This record gives sequence, structure tokens and C-alpha cells, in this order.
Amino acid sequence: MAGIDRSRRISFEEQAERYDATASGYPAEIIDDIVKLAKLSPGGRILEIGCGSGQATISFAERGYAIVAVELGERLAQLAANKLRSFPLAQVIHHEFESWPLPPQPFDLVLSAEAFHWIVPQVGIPKLAQALVPGGMVALLWSLLERMDTPLHRAIAAVYAETASDWPNPLSGEVNADFIHEATSRSFAQVGGFEPLQSRTYTTHHTTTLNGAAYIEELRTFSSHRTMPEATRRDLYAAIQAAFQAHEDRLMQNIGYQLLYTHPLNNM
Repeated sequence: MAGIDRSRRISFEEQAERYDATASGYPAEIIDDIVKLAKLSPGGRILEIGCGSGQATISFAERGYAIVAVELGERLAQLAANKLRSFPLAQVIHHEFESWPLPPQPFDLVLSAEAFHWIVPQVGIPKLAQALVPGGMVALLWSLLERMDTPLHRAIAAVYAETASDWPNPLSGEVNADFIHEATSRSFAQVGGFEPLQSRTYTTHHTTTLNGAAYIEELRTFSSHRTMPEATRRDLYAAIQAAFQAHEDRLMQNIGYQLLYTHPLNNM
């Protein structure tokens, strides 16, 4: 996406185990939709970009697909490989996607969950087309937090405004489905070679409730928070914890998903 600081993309590696513990998998409905949209045959080949610790990867492995998952973080790649040990058709490769040499055999689907905004568009987008068989599909998936207006949400917004005004509040709702679609479409249009991105939004797919300690553990995995000055991060987390304590120590989050998909031009 335009304007993103891609130097932060390796910051997840610093919190690999914590990221794995706090990240969730993806609903079967979305995985099944991707399979149908891509017209994947049994044993179809999938390339996954930025698999993290394997939250999306395992859903496709369980369905019997052959997966090559490329992950920049060494510890994250190892976590994913451990998770996929019982699936012989799943392979995890520790490598930067942009410089990774594509294998001779192309893929039926290129997938990226929560990661494609970290890829350099001018390099990564043309490589998607090179990786695909004729008729192949690209599927890009993100989770979304629905903006909510509760006393605790307002208190946390006030904490960011006072303590960390230059840093994004994940609960603000600014990174919504329209933002993701527009920003990603802009990158694809600038590079060219693909049909317009199609979008499916899955709203309020499930609700989580976190106490202050669990929410701060989640924040520790966010790349923007990992790169904060230590003093700012310490003050921010202390103020957030105080806000939780003043509001029954529970935060509700409605979580949905955004799926974008496309095909290379003249690739049918």
C-alpha cells in the first residue's frame, strides 16, 4: 500500500512466538470461497507469500493442497514448518519473496494473508503473474476490526491522542475494507498487468473479548508499536492498562475480513 514503511516488515520476527499465540486462523467460509473462486482442483498448487507462523497455510494444507509458503522471518518460518510437519505437500521456505527464485512449475493460486502490503509492488506484482498458470488467481486476505463506540474505545482513543499521537490506534477503524481495496487497487493499477481487483467483505465474523493484559500482548506484536520509542511505548501501555481498569477490564472487538482477488491479464 502506498506510504507504508516496509522497513518494519521484519519486526514481527522479534515477537514470533507472541505473534503466533495471539494470531487466529481464518474461518472455513473464507477458505472455501478462495478455493471456489480459484477453481482449485484436488492437489492444486498454492504459493503463499508471507505465511507468518502458518495460520492460513494450515487451512489449505488440511484440504490436501500442495503449498509452497515463503516467509521472511526465520523464527516465524520455523513455527510454520513445525505446524505443518504432518502435511507432506506443504513446504515452508525462509526467504524474502522479492528475491526468491520462482520454481519451474507454476502455481494455480498465489495467496497472501495479512502480508501483501509489505511487498514492494514494482517487484512483487509482476512476479505474481510469472508465478501463475494460465487462468491462475491471486487472493489477498486481511482481517478487519470494526470501529466501535464504547466508553473503553473512547478512552483508548484519548490515550493515543495524549500519549502517542503520531502512532496509529488499531481500534480507530481507519484501516477498513474501503481503504484496503483502494490502496491495493492503486498499487496494482500503477504496476499494471492484472484485471481490476474484486472484493468480498466478511463483516463481524466473530467477536472477541480481551482484558487489558491480553490486549497489550496483542499490541506488542504490531509492527508500528514495535518501532515506537521505548518511553512512548511504556507510557502508552500503562495508560491503556489504566483505561481497562476503569472500564471493567474488558474490550469487545468485532472482527471481519477483506478478500481481494484478481487474475493476470491475458492469462486465461
